[in-house]
Amino acid sequence: MNNKGSTTVAIIGILVIVLVIAAIAAGAIILQNNDDATNDVPINGVANATSIQFELEVTNGYTENSLCRYKNIGTENIKMRLEGTLDNEEVGVILNGELQKIWELADGEWVEVEVSNDTRSILFVEYTAGLALVTNELSEWTHGEHTFTAGNFHYRIYNITVNPVLDDSLFIP
Repeated sequence: MNNKGSTTVAIIGILVIVLVIAAIAAGAIILQNNDDATNDVPINGVANATSIQFELEVTNGYTENSLCRYKNIGTENIKMRLEGTLDNEEVGVILNGELQKIWELADGEWVEVEVSNDTRSILFVEYTAGLALVTNELSEWTHGEHTFTAGNFHYRIYNITVNPVLDDSLFIP
């Protein structure tokens, strides 16, 4: 396999890991709703959210901290931007359903991930795969931060804002 092929496979692997971790956190929050941007939401208050922003800390022998932003939730044009650190290295992923593009932060620069349509579809599906896992975790969440453990991963979700106004420019490098 040539270097480009190896690099693409490595990027896809990293993306899937990051997307699944983020999807798990986002899924729980998305299952609740509120019509206005807020950090204090009644039970099941974000079920119909169209956008959400939160910070996520994941630990499992390493620590990942991310700022997660989602727009157009529940549509084919979903947009996602995750930026943070993984073991003190900058990481990031932008997924833009409207443009059907994915970018990864590599060496401080955003690089488009060039994959087949089938692989892109799989990556978009991976984003939603973790939604069911967290449904029960935040079913009683009303405000503040939420922590839970799934497998060997410990999650902390905080600074949650429901239905923030997120400019489309956030979802393009």
